[in-house]
Amino acid sequence: MKRILNILCVSLLCLGYWGCSADESTENPRSVTTLETAEQAVIATREGLTTYFTVTSNSGWTAKPQGSWVHITPSSGSNGTTTVALTVDPASDDRPRGAGVFFTSENSVVQFTVPVFQMKQTDLVVSPDVVPTIGKEGTTLTFTVASHNEYDVDTNCDWITAEPVKTVSPQIAVHTFTVPANEGRGRSTRITFTGKTADVSAEVTVTQEGVKLIPDKEGATIKGEVTCESMPVEGVVVSDGFEVTTTDKDGCYWLASAKKNGSVFISIPGGYMVDTDGSIPAFWRATTAAADVVEEHSFSLRREPNTNHILLATTDPHMANRYNYNKTYTDTPQYREDFRGDIDAFVKEHGTKNVYAICLGDLTWDIYWYDKGTLYTLENYRKEIENFPVPYFQVMGNHDYDMKFTDDFEAAGEFRRIIGPTYYSFNLGDIHYVVLDNMYYLNKDGDRSHDTYVDDEQLAWLKKDLEHVDKSKPVFVCMHCSAYAITSVSDNRVNVNPNFKNAKTAELGDCFKGFASVHYLTGDTHINRAVANEDMPAGYGNIFEHNMAAICASWWWTGYISKNSICKDGSEGGYMIFTNNGGDVKWRWKGMKVAADKQFRTYDMNVVKNHYATDASVKAFLQKYITRSRYTACKENTVYINVWNWDSGWKISVKENGQPLTVTQVRAEDPLHNLSYDIPRTASNGSLTSSFATYNTTHIFSAEAASATSTLEIVVTDRFGVTYTESMTRPKAYTTYME
Repeated sequence: MKRILNILCVSLLCLGYWGCSADESTENPRSVTTLETAEQAVIATREGLTTYFTVTSNSGWTAKPQGSWVHITPSSGSNGTTTVALTVDPASDDRPRGAGVFFTSENSVVQFTVPVFQMKQTDLVVSPDVVPTIGKEGTTLTFTVASHNEYDVDTNCDWITAEPVKTVSPQIAVHTFTVPANEGRGRSTRITFTGKTADVSAEVTVTQEGVKLIPDKEGATIKGEVTCESMPVEGVVVSDGFEVTTTDKDGCYWLASAKKNGSVFISIPGGYMVDTDGSIPAFWRATTAAADVVEEHSFSLRREPNTNHILLATTDPHMANRYNYNKTYTDTPQYREDFRGDIDAFVKEHGTKNVYAICLGDLTWDIYWYDKGTLYTLENYRKEIENFPVPYFQVMGNHDYDMKFTDDFEAAGEFRRIIGPTYYSFNLGDIHYVVLDNMYYLNKDGDRSHDTYVDDEQLAWLKKDLEHVDKSKPVFVCMHCSAYAITSVSDNRVNVNPNFKNAKTAELGDCFKGFASVHYLTGDTHINRAVANEDMPAGYGNIFEHNMAAICASWWWTGYISKNSICKDGSEGGYMIFTNNGGDVKWRWKGMKVAADKQFRTYDMNVVKNHYATDASVKAFLQKYITRSRYTACKENTVYINVWNWDSGWKISVKENGQPLTVTQVRAEDPLHNLSYDIPRTASNGSLTSSFATYNTTHIFSAEAASATSTLEIVVTDRFGVTYTESMTRPKAYTTYME
């Protein structure tokens, strides 16, 4: 079939549809310019194509490919008929693509595009696949569709009209839609193209502006709307950190706000997400007007079914880009290679769909904002996480205060300005997440000190926030400092004391009375320390606290000194993975750069004790720190099993030659952290502070074998019935590179 154009034709899209104006030369037909091709459209396979067709014209003409993978020879001609070769390069991947060849006469009177598609038999391609927001005055939309199969078209609304379809070739058609003027609120729909016989589909989102009229309300100083694809979303919780309200049926809200915290935020509803600013979800807006001036702040959601989702819980990166005495940077390369490398590998395996992350504070290291030669601030941290692969929520830590101030509110000003609110909430699926600031900054005489508790203002806000939460659904409370401290261990159980000042631990727990399941996610300690439901004080058995070890492990020091990542309790530096399937929540620890099923480390204490008795650097260390463990209390043939994420729901069994051994929970120093940090640090004349020193951890288990050389079969089972095993061949090496 030939296309004969004797009118001005202008390409509307590079992928092949056109609109025609009236004939410019109706008064003198002899002056009409003609230009025709024997090919209306080209579809190539993934292997590429060369096809030949004729171009006929009564004047000179040119042809210009509109994609680097499309070529035409010759690309110009004179009056008469010319045979041209159109070549499509082989595709480099399986993604369909489209381009075109733009033909024009020498006087530009005749112009048109021959569309070119490269696709598989199973592809259905729509161009364009993205439509800019349409103004309220309306418009006409035109799409070129290429498909080897028949398909249905649905506008999914009653305000878009489909015009007659124009067939270009057996595989290509042009679809036109009329979008009328909109005198109401904004609106959105999806035009879908679905194969009749083949499992193929494509869709284009169409959004049209409307007339936005949000009236003032007496007493309200902040107003706005929440929409999804320009449609109002009802029931979204909105707050300024003091007052809490919800959007009405039109998606509008009003707050009588004093604007003390300088922001307004939404509690992202389950099944939705917001765009990110860098990697941080943009769920808040800064308030800029005076307290008595009405200002408008609106939010846009996108649908994101996340009933099932994964949360990567991280804490304590302590970014500072600091250098040691050798002027070798210690933290930034480790953060990027160890932590980000591990996160990126996880995302590569699992994808980014319904995967989210949160950092539980100490994003930076306050003293390095002004000292130590690096001047590394929250601005630097925010830049560092710009390309984090999933939405990354943030919690304030005690090292994220501005040490120039002694007032708690003022000291948190930089965090609010750069990162966002210090307390807020959001929802992923059926789980309600609450972020709290559980520190009160004191900074007495510049000591950067703080008390630990959730203040009354936050508690009052929290109670209002929880009024909108279904008590049968899980709640995750994300804070920096732990709510409970373990005082002792016995019979595979732990005893705890409240860690908040005065009675504030109980006051926080009381907010969750009647809730079925509450998880505290905390950091700060740089160790793994779980307090299970069964170990909580009476009346608080619905709470489970996960006090997590740090990304930076021992402040990045073991990575620098010993080329590993060991926390002061012996845990691998890493993060927690929480998997939620419709309210069924499970979790596991993920050490950086170690296999996902690596959940514990074993020690042959015969080897450890011999090293302590013979190694010169150990002897020097023990002379300086006489109270530190020498492991002399360990009997012959003792093994230690350090279960990093242990809680009282775990089980540990050890067999020697098929016979079970008695396993005893002990409180002890992890031998690998001693070897990786304490001993080499002091050997190089470094100071050993209590914050960095090896911790007397509660999740080490001891067993005594009959032989020094037997192989032990160790089975560790978590509270979900997942087993982790090791066939422990002894003697087992004791090195910084040990398994």
